[in-house]
Amino acid sequence: MANMVMTILEALVAPAQWPALEQAYQRARADVPAQMAATFLVQSAAEPTLWRAIAVWHSREALDEYRRSAAVPAGVLPFRAVGAEPALSLFDVVAPRGAVGAGAQRGPGTPQAGTPPAAEENKALVRRQFAELWEGNLAVADEIFAANHVDHDPNYPVHDPASWKRLVSTHRAAFRDLHYSVEDMIAAGDKVVTRWTWRGTLQDTSRGGQAAGKQITVAGITIDRIVDGKIVESWANADNLDLVRELGPAPPLAPPGT
Repeated sequence: MANMVMTILEALVAPAQWPALEQAYQRARADVPAQMAATFLVQSAAEPTLWRAIAVWHSREALDEYRRSAAVPAGVLPFRAVGAEPALSLFDVVAPRGAVGAGAQRGPGTPQAGTPPAAEENKALVRRQFAELWEGNLAVADEIFAANHVDHDPNYPVHDPASWKRLVSTHRAAFRDLHYSVEDMIAAGDKVVTRWTWRGTLQDTSRGGQAAGKQITVAGITIDRIVDGKIVESWANADNLDLVRELGPAPPLAPPGT
């Protein structure tokens, strides 16, 4: 039996292009070639701008056959759609396990073929919250949050797109270089779980100037529920104790009359 081979196409993709990349990948995967056993689109947890399109082929001969039949490999097209030119690596699969059978390889919604399209669409929607809204594009709030959105975080009473705009504006006023990094993202059913880290330099001088200029890093996890292409409900848990630890204690209140 011939050994399977794996191809990895990788490129750096700007955060604003992540949704377009995922959509282009779904289109390219709609017609999986017979020579391919499985395909995946993955994002580096350590370096979120690094994306890889991984394909497992039934054999090196099968890969060569596909290359002869395709003017441009299907895996290259999603990257080119967002202006990136991927680098190619080729590996021999020495211990195959869980290969996709011939009857399942063409179904993009099957577990073997990767994440179902609906889950990918939900992830792309949630990703816009971090890649666009929190980068200062406030208009995105109207596109991703439902009018009756409910957030269950008592620290941030945001319940509609307008309150999300106010929240983001307030945070970006305090941290002008505020930036979110998505460390991991998992979609299941109508929910998306995101593990994130935000970083920024504090501009606020309310603590007597002691905290201004400090580099702040906060990690957290958010769960978003999506209905009809909009986020309708959210839960969040962040390491705010780390924020307090980095800022230091608040200054004592001044006595009355001073």
